[in-house]
Amino acid sequence: MAAIYVRISKDSEDLGLGVARQRKDCEEKAEKNGWSIYDVYEDNDISATRSKVRPQYQRMVRDIEAGRVKAIVVYDVDRLTRTPRELEDVIGWADRLELKLASVTTDIDLSSPSGRAMARMKGTIARLEAEQMSLRLKRKMREIAESRRYMGRRPYGWDWRLDETGNRTHDLVLNKAEQAIVEECARRALGKERGKEANLHTIAQDLNRRVIPTGRPSRGWRSKDVRRMLIRPINIGYQEHNGVLRQGNWTPILDEDTYNRLVERLTDPERVVNRGTPQRYLLSGILKCEYCGQPTRRQYGSVGRSRVKMADGSTKLYEYPRPEAYRCPPPGCQGASQNREALDYMVTEYVIQLLAREGVDLFGGDDAALTRASERVQTIKAEMELAADRWAEAKMTVEQFDRFNARKRPELEQAQLELRQAQPLESMQEFAGAGAREAWEAASLERKRELLRTLESFGLSMTIGKVGRLGPHKRDIPAFNPDTVYLRAGWKAAPAS
Repeated sequence: MAAIYVRISKDSEDLGLGVARQRKDCEEKAEKNGWSIYDVYEDNDISATRSKVRPQYQRMVRDIEAGRVKAIVVYDVDRLTRTPRELEDVIGWADRLELKLASVTTDIDLSSPSGRAMARMKGTIARLEAEQMSLRLKRKMREIAESRRYMGRRPYGWDWRLDETGNRTHDLVLNKAEQAIVEECARRALGKERGKEANLHTIAQDLNRRVIPTGRPSRGWRSKDVRRMLIRPINIGYQEHNGVLRQGNWTPILDEDTYNRLVERLTDPERVVNRGTPQRYLLSGILKCEYCGQPTRRQYGSVGRSRVKMADGSTKLYEYPRPEAYRCPPPGCQGASQNREALDYMVTEYVIQLLAREGVDLFGGDDAALTRASERVQTIKAEMELAADRWAEAKMTVEQFDRFNARKRPELEQAQLELRQAQPLESMQEFAGAGAREAWEAASLERKRELLRTLESFGLSMTIGKVGRLGPHKRDIPAFNPDTVYLRAGWKAAPAS
């Protein structure tokens, strides 16, 4: 099965035409080679030279490692990567997984030394082109900054000035509607409007309520957007480039006194900001949905209403409580939902009994296993260092060195995992043994959640399914079914009954 990977670095009009053309040529190449297509991986408007993550490339890597993809088809090697490091990963897959690589522009056989040399040469040339492009772009940006014109994305509050032919220049003109929003936000943040300083979150919510465009489609206002907008040097006619602050040739929106007071207030380390809501529920984000694996969240309780037909033909409205629950939220399947208090109690009792029975062995470590794992880690590292010395002394080829490391790296990772598991966990030993219940009851909610996360890393699985139909006569019974609560300790404990 072959993967088609297509990418274009810049798609300013968001049309996807570049990747569409690449895809058509790659499909023809796959058909010519007699390969069936497993999937198409498309990263549009993403560079292959920056540190920015390429989501579809990472998904393709996972499918390659899982053995679902045996070949890659690209338009050219530089569409796949412009970094020699990533290219060596592809060559490593060819060694370890017999992965094939096909290019529309050039035939590349990674199973032969000459084919690998050609791939590395094209990768080196692609890297050179990328670095030269970066150098030219940096020089152009410096020239624009030195000429007092603006560079970068269109700033909120201004529009681009157009030349005689209608093309965009690097000069700015005020956008009156957006200028008014910047001035309003500045007044509210300084308390000059409505008598007191407005919270940035409140300002952002108000802008969203009024459907004020942000300047970027498909995204509403956030408090950090408002803050970033108000403390930009561009507001008083300056821009920063390579650490140097230069005055621009555009009309400012704010005066320097207003701007300085905004910066002083919004960058004050003593200023109270929203640090996030602390967790208030034991299993929120820890308990998983049985069907999709999504972490469940706490759902508010409510009152349900149902009309029941009586014997005389009339209908009667019944109200019944719907208690708080842990539920699989969007974007999950929303299939699992059970009573929060009952689940908290069930999990608490299961964990306390588990810790009383197995906590000493679980958190106390294993001296014999620790010694074995430590020796194994040291042995593998010594073997890898010896191979590196042999390669440096030209007693081993690059291909042999890569194959050796590809074989030893999973062994090292497994040995390091066994080493961590065999070490005693002193931070959790207070919960082990006969004092487990007392330690649990004395612990804070944050500490209990930390313990559950630790047990989860050791192999404890906590999932819930649907409650099932309880019948109309049980409307007042909390929605809880212990038969669809699955607590399993993957190391040695039996499933909860």
